Amino acid sequence: MKKKISKKLFALFAVAAVCVPLAACSGSGTGGSDTTTAETESSHVSENTESASGATEASAETTASGEGSTESASADTQTTSSTEISGHTPLDNASVKSADLQIDIEGYQIYPAGVGGAANSPKPVVVFYYDVTNLGDKETDALSAWTELFDAYQNTGDNDRNILGQGVFVDESISADQGKTVLKKGDKISYYKSYELTDDTTSVTLRSHDGLGGAALCDDIIVRVQS
Repeated sequence: MKKKISKKLFALFAVAAVCVPLAACSGSGTGGSDTTTAETESSHVSENTESASGATEASAETTASGEGSTESASADTQTTSSTEISGHTPLDNASVKSADLQIDIEGYQIYPAGVGGAANSPKPVVVFYYDVTNLGDKETDALSAWTELFDAYQNTGDNDRNILGQGVFVDESISADQGKTVLKKGDKISYYKSYELTDDTTSVTLRSHDGLGGAALCDDIIVRVQS
């Protein structure tokens, strides 16, 4: 009887000894699995957050780059729309002298309609910049002196002299008073004269004369309109 009880107790202890480690292993395995899963999910969240942050920064950089490109394009457009011919085109042997006046043409510029000083002109203009010296006793001014010595033509036909009229042009760097300043003998001043062009392809001819209707003072001065 005692042997049977001892065997039963021994069997119970054996079962308990086996179950306890198994339960511990099972519990440890479950806890480890949960921990690993949590760490994995945390890692995914962190990676997704960093990825989203990187995408946001990249988007911001792209936007900034796009804004920069737009500003650059705008600046280019403004630069292009306000472009003028840089500096005067010089003229060789462009000094004309009469008994009373001497005009030295420093150069010329062609302005498209609506550009720069020709902003209010419906047509392109040619502008001549010159120095005038009064050699005689008669008082004059820069504009009167030019008219006394020059006419401008744009010969658009074989028999068409096509004299040019005053251009709509203002050079804000030169005071308008300079054109009307009274010049006595020996006085010298700089100014400009503009003409409205018939077209933007035909060359312009400056024809000199000794006073209105007078004899020519020099050969015709031919000015190219197209570059």
